[in-house]
Amino acid sequence: MSFSIPYTKINPEIYRPGETVKLTLQLTDQEQKIRDLVVLYCKYYNETKKNTSQNINDSSEPTEPLIARITGGWVRDKLLGRQSHDIDIAINSLTGLDFAEGMIDYILTHGDVLTEHGLGPIEPRSIHKIERNPEKSKHLETATTKLYDLFIDIVNLRSEEYAEDSRIPTIMTFGTAEQDAFRRDATVNALFYNLQENCVEDLTGRGLQDLRDGIIRTPLPPFETFNDDPLRVLRLIRFASTFGFQIASETLDAMSDPRIKEALMLKISRERVGVELAKALTSTRPQVCLMLLHYLNLHNAVFYLPEGYHPKNITGSKSVELPEDNSIEAVASAKIAFQKAHPYLAQQIAGPQPGTSESESTIATAKKLHFWLALALNHLEGILGATDKPRESPLIALAAARIIRVGVKLSSHDADTVARCHLAHSQDLSYFGVPSSKLTGMDYVRGASRKELGLLVRKCGQQWGLLFYYCLVKDLTILYERTGLAQELSEREEEPKGTAEVLEFYHSLVERIITELGLADAWALKPILNGKDVQSVFGAKKGGPWLTNALAALIELQLENPDTTKDSAKAYLLENKSKLYPE
Repeated sequence: MSFSIPYTKINPEIYRPGETVKLTLQLTDQEQKIRDLVVLYCKYYNETKKNTSQNINDSSEPTEPLIARITGGWVRDKLLGRQSHDIDIAINSLTGLDFAEGMIDYILTHGDVLTEHGLGPIEPRSIHKIERNPEKSKHLETATTKLYDLFIDIVNLRSEEYAEDSRIPTIMTFGTAEQDAFRRDATVNALFYNLQENCVEDLTGRGLQDLRDGIIRTPLPPFETFNDDPLRVLRLIRFASTFGFQIASETLDAMSDPRIKEALMLKISRERVGVELAKALTSTRPQVCLMLLHYLNLHNAVFYLPEGYHPKNITGSKSVELPEDNSIEAVASAKIAFQKAHPYLAQQIAGPQPGTSESESTIATAKKLHFWLALALNHLEGILGATDKPRESPLIALAAARIIRVGVKLSSHDADTVARCHLAHSQDLSYFGVPSSKLTGMDYVRGASRKELGLLVRKCGQQWGLLFYYCLVKDLTILYERTGLAQELSEREEEPKGTAEVLEFYHSLVERIITELGLADAWALKPILNGKDVQSVFGAKKGGPWLTNALAALIELQLENPDTTKDSAKAYLLENKSKLYPE
């Protein structure tokens, strides 16, 4: 099913920076040194070039002096009071590589000058040249180096033209600062920091005001901007998700144009789609991304299932067709679930927290991505094909994995995890699908043994919290569909009837697993005896399928009796030798 809602309801809690926008930038010590170094080199370059021209009596028109500007997201973020380590320097009259090589040579030959200005000693780093690769959004040769422990990318200002059937520029030349600003994806990203003048330049005339107002719009007419490079549609969705900004109405109209949708599918590699999607879904407001994809009718253009997809190992299935998405219900469910869920479940998709290590942040980011990817494909139960009982079929998981792996070109791990979310709900865990021997979900929670819940955690694996959270949201979505409230969710304040029961089921289940039974790490439990120990108990000379079963029996014993010792485990094996070791 698909619903139309006013765009203003997609993100009512809009973040408008207002007075936080500054006209002057507060540089860190590292950034100040980089600025001072670049300014010194530009001054040296301009004076040297001027003297050289005078010495050879050059009567040609004087060229524009070398000017360096920091461009892009760094300027926007600094004006918003955010830290940014993504420093891009644009040069007006040299290539990035020529500028970088000249500056490194200046560092090597002018150490005394740098020391005099408090910038030395500095150890010059190697320069890495990144070749043009338009398919990867690298339209210019880029020089990357490291100054004062910060990486910087250096390019030249550019002007470009595109062919109708490609997003690769056919004509690309040195451009003016104005041309470079107007070719960018959004006015708030077209702000420059002129290093020599130590000022912010708003060459589109709208960037600073749009930043104050929390508005995203394109510098040029939006259809022209998106037709040149359809990837910019997803970039603007990402910025709306990251900053909570509203997208201007005329920009939204162009983003929803069927011609732009077609261009997005035909002109942009699926890898680039996946990169932008992953950034948006791990931003501060991933729900805004999904709602915008729905609102703009771009959901199936992004989450693309190859035409005629026929899953393997599904006897008699027809080609799978994607249904219309139901992201409104799913996102509304996620909002309620996140507000009401057990803290352990909520933290599974919260993303990196302050003070966490790099490895912990990576894991947290991946969990957040996997949840929102699974939620985005929440509508797959409506697919046509393999069975009359789609909830019992692996087709949902297979299609989800295929979309993640082929449609948006993310990793096999991403695809497998998203598929596991769908399998967990259809086969292992659900308030609406607990074992048939139980009367209600709460009967299951209260009556399940320690072994039963431990095996559930082990079946779900290390990411059991993520899977539980997805199942919670999925169950809320089912509830809303059953009660016919889906179309009203964007306007409702009260919780639909039955919400409390679903939340109680998962809250109580997690409480039992973690607090009462201490099974949070059951997924990592190892048999108290190893294979050789078990063979020794039975006097067996070699292993086999029986050994796998015996080790599994030990796991069940340990789950049922957490105080199991090696001696009691051996006694258990001997007592059950006839069942575990058929001689």
